[in-house]
Amino acid sequence: MNSDVENLIALLGVGEPHAAGQVTDWGQVEARLGHALPSDYQALIGGLGGGGRVDGYLWLLEPDCPNPHYDLVTTDGDQIEILAELWEAGEERPTELVNSGAQVFPWAVTDNGECLYWFAQPGVSPGDWTVAVNEARGSEWEFFTSGCVEFLNGILSGTLGSELLWSKFPTDPHEFRRSATFL
Repeated sequence: MNSDVENLIALLGVGEPHAAGQVTDWGQVEARLGHALPSDYQALIGGLGGGGRVDGYLWLLEPDCPNPHYDLVTTDGDQIEILAELWEAGEERPTELVNSGAQVFPWAVTDNGECLYWFAQPGVSPGDWTVAVNEARGSEWEFFTSGCVEFLNGILSGTLGSELLWSKFPTDPHEFRRSATFL
C-alpha cells in the first residue's frame, strides 16, 4: 500500500488499514467494466475494507456492493448511459470531452447528486487518470490534476477545494462508514 493511501486512511480516522479479508478479483471487475482501474483506488478499497460514506456526504463506490446505488460496476454503466443521453439531448458537453477521445468513469457519488469521475484520456495509463466532478442536475464540471486518492487527501485536508461539492464538506472530524454497515 502506498503512503498516499495510508495517509488517506489515517485522515479518515480508520486507523490501521483493514485486515485482509475477502480479496477483490480486480481483473474480473475490470473485465465487467470494460476498462482498467487505477491502482491507488484498488489499494484504497482494499485498505478501507470496501467503499463507504465519507463525512456523511460522499460515497466511495466499490465493486459488488450489496447496495446497487453504491456499486462501482452498476454505477459505471448507469452514469455513462445517462451522460450519453444528456449530451445527445443537447446538454453542453465539457470541452475536455469534445473530440478528444477522452472518457469519464465514476468512482464516487454524493448525497446531493454530484458525481466524481476518472478523466481517462487516450494513451494515458489508469495510474495517471485525473479527477472530474460533475455538478448535481447540471452541466458544470471541474477538472483536477490529481488521481482519486490525491484528490480526496487534498479535499479532506483542506489543501484542495471544489466549487461544486457541498460547502459543508468535509466535516471535522472526518468520518468513514463502510457501505456494509448500512445494510
